[in-house]
Amino acid sequence: QNNRDFDDEDQTYEDWAKNNHDSETLEDEGQVQGFSEEDTKILLEKEFDDFYEDRIHKSAGPVVFLSKSLGMLPLIWTEDDEGAECKSYFNMYTFLVFFGWIGLAVLSAMRISKLPDTSPIIPTANSTLDTRFFNKMTIDVYTGTMFANCLVAIIFGAFKSRNFAEVLFNTAEIDSQLQLKEKHYDKLKNKSLFWIVIEILLVCAHAVPLCFVMDKCGMDIILYVCLVFASFAVAVLDLQYVHMCMALCKRYRMLNKIISHIIKPFKTFRASEPSNLMLQRILQYRWDSVAKEEARNTFDQIWEPSEKDAASLDIKENPAVKNDFTENVCPALLLKGGEKEISREEETTVILQLDILRGIHSDLHNVGQDINGLLGFQVLVTLCCNCILLIMLGFFFMSTTFDGKFFWPFLVMIITPVLRIQILGHWAQVMKDTSMKPFWTMSQMSTLDGSPKLERQVQKFQLQASQKTARFTASGYFYVTRQTITKIYGMVLVFVFLLWKLDQLENIYARALNMSTQTTTVTPKQ
Repeated sequence: QNNRDFDDEDQTYEDWAKNNHDSETLEDEGQVQGFSEEDTKILLEKEFDDFYEDRIHKSAGPVVFLSKSLGMLPLIWTEDDEGAECKSYFNMYTFLVFFGWIGLAVLSAMRISKLPDTSPIIPTANSTLDTRFFNKMTIDVYTGTMFANCLVAIIFGAFKSRNFAEVLFNTAEIDSQLQLKEKHYDKLKNKSLFWIVIEILLVCAHAVPLCFVMDKCGMDIILYVCLVFASFAVAVLDLQYVHMCMALCKRYRMLNKIISHIIKPFKTFRASEPSNLMLQRILQYRWDSVAKEEARNTFDQIWEPSEKDAASLDIKENPAVKNDFTENVCPALLLKGGEKEISREEETTVILQLDILRGIHSDLHNVGQDINGLLGFQVLVTLCCNCILLIMLGFFFMSTTFDGKFFWPFLVMIITPVLRIQILGHWAQVMKDTSMKPFWTMSQMSTLDGSPKLERQVQKFQLQASQKTARFTASGYFYVTRQTITKIYGMVLVFVFLLWKLDQLENIYARALNMSTQTTTVTPKQ
């Protein structure tokens, strides 16, 4: 299966189109036997309209199922009579689960209020590790951060569920033009299942050290379960984001594949690909023939004529001496000479194809903007909450380690927010780079043999492909890229270092205060 998928990615567009056409023809012939011509036409039209929408929902099936299970996505795009009861059931289920999440947040706050507060008001030199870091304030900050991220994901997921359905519907319309096959949807579904496994591992890897931290702070089973449920909601939000990015990147790659097939006759060297040595000769070539020297002398005579020389624009040729043009002709002309010229009909067809592809590219850009509107604010809140967790856990780990009391759960708990931030930045960068591939492919197209109309069409496509890229923004505040993630990590490290230095100064002040108190106690009264 993996080898077959690899071959499908490497095959040319001509082979893909031929196989696609043959398979669709066989399927259609096998399905329409026994129907009249009118019934067959209705059947094929109905299958064409419903095929891509059905397949795109099935490819997103695992993510949609988890979203429905947690109440983040009701079943809103079922319109037939048979699914009406299912629609009302999921709406009621979403309503109950929605208030259930709010109830979990309230229950967690009530359980935290019952925890004993062991944090010292004024730090002293005798403050132990448990009283400094494993106290009510630590659990309060951690729970507030997790449920803030969880409730934003749940609330905005439920209220923006119609936008989720519109993104899938608009993508299905684009798929009908790109003619995606069923195996493309299967590969996308398998990748989604892979990321589900990754997110489950992240949740479990975060839940295990959390149990040790809760045990130090005073174990509360109900509060611990609520926190694990909240981490599952954050994981499903990441799954929605990753699936949308993968789906959009797949369409951009398919569009780039079609563009590569269309512009193949318009490359500079079509008949034979030159070697690297030949390309070097072409780039290093200069016109250094005898005619160039004579033209330079004539130019000098025009501006500075002497008394003996008569200025003339005619270049005299010696009939007795015949130049060897095979030595002076540019190697590029020898390669271009044997190629077949493009007819006017072929050029008109390519102009029309590029215009259609330009419209598809614009539709893909609109889908990317819809994804921004769907998940932008949730991603912004996720980044902020993970930064808070990184700063708090990083400070705790750094302080305990430099005090000689290494506590491994802090280090393991740091891994999950780091990876979540890294996933957001990685897929945003991949989506941007993939959306730029049509621009780089169009840059390989040569318009030397084309008309001005073709050149204008190519320029419009290149301008659109370079400007309308699929860039993910955190609710419009900033672009999410790898560079953004690097800046976030740097900011977290600065905050952790400052907190650690302030903690060191606080400890020094506490020791000095303790020593002065002991001195006052020991000194006898006069």
